Amino acid sequence: MNHPKISKLFTVRNRPVLFTRTDGRYSESLHAIERGAFPVSPSGYHSLCGILRDCRDNSEFPFDEEAIHSVIESIAAKGDESYRKVLTHAQRAARMRPDGSVSHFISLDTNAIQAVRFGFFANNETRTKLWQVAYRLFRMMCEDGHFSPKKMAESGAPAWYEAACRTNLDKAQKQFAFLRQLMAGDFNLNGLDHNELFYSTSHYFSLPPKPDGEPVIAPLSTELTFGFMDGLIADPDEEEDSDEEDEKYGGDE
Repeated sequence: MNHPKISKLFTVRNRPVLFTRTDGRYSESLHAIERGAFPVSPSGYHSLCGILRDCRDNSEFPFDEEAIHSVIESIAAKGDESYRKVLTHAQRAARMRPDGSVSHFISLDTNAIQAVRFGFFANNETRTKLWQVAYRLFRMMCEDGHFSPKKMAESGAPAWYEAACRTNLDKAQKQFAFLRQLMAGDFNLNGLDHNELFYSTSHYFSLPPKPDGEPVIAPLSTELTFGFMDGLIADPDEEEDSDEEDEKYGGDE
């Protein structure tokens, strides 16, 4: 049975969210149509496969629009939680004292990349917090003298020989340079592959640039000390989260 293609624009939190259905019956999805905040996904895309079976009606638009809007709002609420977790995990990573080991480098790198990725389609306030803490994480890896290929190789991680450590540190340097560029409001790729740099599934760069440009984000002006981060801790109660939750957290959907 053929199902007609559908395209309808919703407004969620004052932001456009495009609902589409292609040929398949359960091929509904949500898409960002412009740069800026996209409340339902940090990648600019969210699949609705199997979610809308109770939202269909017999009208020309074969879905209950109010019910669909409610579904999108619930997805946005879950997205808030994902952003909160990414920020909290990155903040925790930035408060750890570096030991120069491969395992600590991987922790910093993973959290920094996730914070950058989640920042593209975040609102300005959330992007600022995410990219400021990502800046701190990259600085810890690349500029503070905590990590070197020799010291990392000596930490005993399998397959992380000195050459491999140097390669990963070089990549972190490139990621840091690109983050600096983004924070300066410059979103020109200039031949860079953002997918390679940040393992990104985001199609932010495939959308037209903002007419007024991107906001400039300054690194935190105060020096961050180990033990706390002034101006960044979003919720002191997050310190009560269990290790079990940390293990379950997987980041982007």
